Amino acid sequence: WVVFEDYTHNMNMLGNVISKFNIVDELNNGIRRLLPYSYISIDLKRLISTLGISISSHSTHKYRWNVPYTYELFELVSLELTKQYFSLNQIDTTKCVIVDCDNVLWGGVLSEDGPESVNIGINGAGRIYWDFQDYLLKLHSMGVILAVCSKNDPDDVLSLFNNHDEMLLTPDMISVFKVNWDNKADNVFQIAKELNIGLNSILFIDDSPLEIESIRHNLPEVKTIVFNKDSIFIDLPRINFSISTDKDEIANRMITYKENVLREEFKENFVAQTDYLSELNTEITISEALNNEYARISELSLRTNRCTNGTRYTLPELLKTIGNHEYTLYSVKVSDKFGALGLVGAIGINSQKEELDVFSLSCRALGRNVENEMFRYVYNSHHLTSYRFSSTNKNEDILTLLSPIG
Repeated sequence: WVVFEDYTHNMNMLGNVISKFNIVDELNNGIRRLLPYSYISIDLKRLISTLGISISSHSTHKYRWNVPYTYELFELVSLELTKQYFSLNQIDTTKCVIVDCDNVLWGGVLSEDGPESVNIGINGAGRIYWDFQDYLLKLHSMGVILAVCSKNDPDDVLSLFNNHDEMLLTPDMISVFKVNWDNKADNVFQIAKELNIGLNSILFIDDSPLEIESIRHNLPEVKTIVFNKDSIFIDLPRINFSISTDKDEIANRMITYKENVLREEFKENFVAQTDYLSELNTEITISEALNNEYARISELSLRTNRCTNGTRYTLPELLKTIGNHEYTLYSVKVSDKFGALGLVGAIGINSQKEELDVFSLSCRALGRNVENEMFRYVYNSHHLTSYRFSSTNKNEDILTLLSPIG
């Protein structure tokens, strides 16, 4: 829903003052209260203010066609609609932000200026870095993974994180620290491996154009932004972040990503993958989904791109589907010696059609044969004659597991 505005219509004889009763704002607030929770309201006033009223309005369009807007504003609205659609359907979304430290999280070079001379704070030259950390903090609260990749001394960086009064980010918010003097492209690749996420799910931010160009050349799937004080908050909103509102799931997910680092370190002790999996002591629990798990399963179906049959359900769509008494929805939970991964998989069966309707497994649980156990459970519990499949451009491997259904 694109809300009403009065910037291009307002004929204010009293000057630029706030009216005691603004019918447009009353309409927008009233409509927002009436719309379902899942609806998104796009702020047309904000978009107009971004362009400027003179660039957004066109008198000829208004008096000839009763459409007061310019093509520039239509383009901006179209881009916003696309962004919201991509975010809602988890298309090309970013799960992880990897940031440099010097002149990104703080002003100055830590190894040269020392911790007492770096700029960060609510006032003065450090405000831009404080605001950037605040932006990252909000992303973290909505489930976006944060990682650090910096050419620095690791002890110096951790000391600044722990001891600087103006730092908003704390070490426990960072899933992976890669603070060394190695090639940054290698470090970014290693971060993706340790977190078990795709490179196309990563945004890398650095103040050095040379480092950005290196990432673009060596890891072209990774999204990049050059940190510039004048443009960073123009560039960031263009990124579609993979966000969540489930606070419990966000907390579990962040714990899992930190534990993945320990799993990768543990894995280095084994030559054979089978020996590693055996010592990992993975436990898989498959059971009928509870009501309070439906939101997480909906999110899982929307977020998963690799190990999935491609069925997507928003929460209202899922509730409508499982309202059919001949539909069975399963949740899949995984744990190992390092901790619980939580609810990482889902299976939906339409018994009336004898059809596999939903199959989703989070990338967090890949590499330990969970998908095979899920299919074994399905084949033993149901007689299936068909399955749904929709390509995500990354899920073709799942067809091999689906093939026994026919």
